[in-house]
Amino acid sequence: MFSGEKISPIEVDAVLLSHPDIAQAVAFGVPDEKYGEEVRNLYAEVNVIAVDHILRVCEFLILGST
Repeated sequence: MFSGEKISPIEVDAVLLSHPDIAQAVAFGVPDEKYGEEVRNLYAEVNVIAVDHILRVCEFLILGST
């Protein structure tokens, strides 16, 4: 999703937790051969949300509109 960008798990946590349909969230780094580390996350929904919606929200709020 954010190939080559330096994204902090704390940034992802903040974006996920700012969404009204997400009750809890945690982002963490995992080893990645190409980039060294990749951010992954887990979240608990208040209401059912499509994963692609969450990806678009994170992309917009972290990277800005392009």
